[in-house]
Amino acid sequence: MEEVFTELDIGLIVDDIAGIGCSDAEHDAKLRAVLQAARDKGVRFNKEKCVFDTTAITYFGHRLTTSSIVPDPEKTQALENMPAPQNQVELQTLLGMYNYLSRYIPNLATLNKPLRDLSKQQKFEWNTSHEEAKRGIQNAISKNLSYFDPEAKEIEVITDASQHGLGAQLSTDRATVAFASCSLSETEQRYSQMEKEMLTITFACKRFHQYLFGRTICVTTDHKPLESIFGKSIQRAPPRLQQMMLAIQPYDIKLRYKPGKTIPVADTLSCLHLADTDIESQVDMEILREKAQEAQSKHYNQHARNMEPLKTGQKVWVQLTDQGTWKKATVCKTGDSPHSYYVHLEEGGTFHRNRIHIKSRQDPMVTDLHNDASCQVETSSVSPSKNVPNPLADSQETTDPPTVESPTPKQGVTHKEVEATDPAQAEQINHGRRAMATCSGRQVKPPTKLNL
Repeated sequence: MEEVFTELDIGLIVDDIAGIGCSDAEHDAKLRAVLQAARDKGVRFNKEKCVFDTTAITYFGHRLTTSSIVPDPEKTQALENMPAPQNQVELQTLLGMYNYLSRYIPNLATLNKPLRDLSKQQKFEWNTSHEEAKRGIQNAISKNLSYFDPEAKEIEVITDASQHGLGAQLSTDRATVAFASCSLSETEQRYSQMEKEMLTITFACKRFHQYLFGRTICVTTDHKPLESIFGKSIQRAPPRLQQMMLAIQPYDIKLRYKPGKTIPVADTLSCLHLADTDIESQVDMEILREKAQEAQSKHYNQHARNMEPLKTGQKVWVQLTDQGTWKKATVCKTGDSPHSYYVHLEEGGTFHRNRIHIKSRQDPMVTDLHNDASCQVETSSVSPSKNVPNPLADSQETTDPPTVESPTPKQGVTHKEVEATDPAQAEQINHGRRAMATCSGRQVKPPTKLNL
C-alpha cells in the first residue's frame, strides 16, 4: 500500500487511508489522486468501508473532527469495561492500550507505575493499589484535545517534576494538544529539584520536537530559581545544568514562571507520591509510527520498475545455475507461473526459468568464466582469445560473441620504459592490468604506480 500511495499527501497506516482537505476542492483533488493511483496499480476498495465527504472520521484509534481529536469512544469504552488482568499477558495488553492513548493521559508514567512494577515481578498478585491505579488512569483520560496550530499566537509547554516523574503539556492558544511524561531512574531521583525541573524542559523539547523546532515557544514552570539560571551566561551554570542547557540550545525558549497551583500538570505531579522506579520512557505512538513508516520505505527500491516482458522467438541469455553460467537461448513460450518462460538452448535442451534469470541480448552481460576451460589468472592483460558475450550479438546475428582484445606493450619495451617515455601508452597498459580476472569472476585491480 505504501508503494502505491507513497507520493500522495494522505495518511496511510497499513490498509487505512485518510485524506484530509481544508476545503471541498482540496478534498476532491486528494480523492481523485487516490482513486487514480489505485486504478493504475489494480487496487480495489471495499465500498462498505469507505466514507467520503464527512466532517468526522475514526482513524486508527482516534476520532478526528474539524476542531479536535479525541480517543476512539470504542477504545475508551473497552478500557472502562475491561476486567482486571489475571496474568502477565493480560497486564501487558492493558499497558499497551494505555501507552497507545498516552497523548490523552497526563502524567501516565507516574499513574501507571504500580502496574509497571507488577509486570516486572515473577509472581502475579493483583491488589487494591493496582485497581486504584487502573481506575485513576481511566479517569485521567482527556476526552478532548485540539489540533496543533502552527499559526497560533502562542505555543506553550507546561512542565513540572515530582520526586519520581516528569510531566509536560503542549498547548496552543491555551488549547491542549498533547501530554507527555516519563519516570526517573534511581540516579535521576537524587538530582536537586532545580536539576529535575531543567531535565523536564529537556525531555519536553525532545518529545515535542516536531512541534517546537524552529518556533518561539513559551515554557511555563513553577520553579522560580530557573528564571535566574536562564538569565545568566551558560558558563556560570553548574556542570550538570550546562549539559541540559546545551541540549536545548536549538530551541527558541522564553521561560515564564507560574505558581504550581495554577498549573494542573504540576499540581497533579506534586500530589502523587509513589515508590522508586527505573526509567521507562513512555511510548509516543505517532512518533513511532512515523519512524516505522520511514524504515519500511527503505525495505524496497522505490525507483525499481518491472522487467520488460519477453516475446516468443526472442534471442536471450539464460542463467542455468546460480554461479553465473549463461547460455544462448530462444524464448519458446510464457511459463505457467508469473514472470517465467520456457526457453530452448541453442546447444539443445528446454528449460523453465524465471524472468530474473533471463536477459535480453540487448542487456549488459557478465562474462561466463565458469564454462571457459582456458580460463586462467592473467598477469598483465586479458587473453586475446577470450570470448566475451556482446549485448548486441542478437542484432548482428553472429554465431559467437565478438572477442575483446586488450592492448599489449610493444616488443622489447618494458612497462616501466613505456611509462617513462609515453604516458598515453602507459595508460593503455594500466587499463590492461585492470582487466585481469580470476576463474571465479573476481576482478583483480593491481595498484597504480606513481609516475615519478
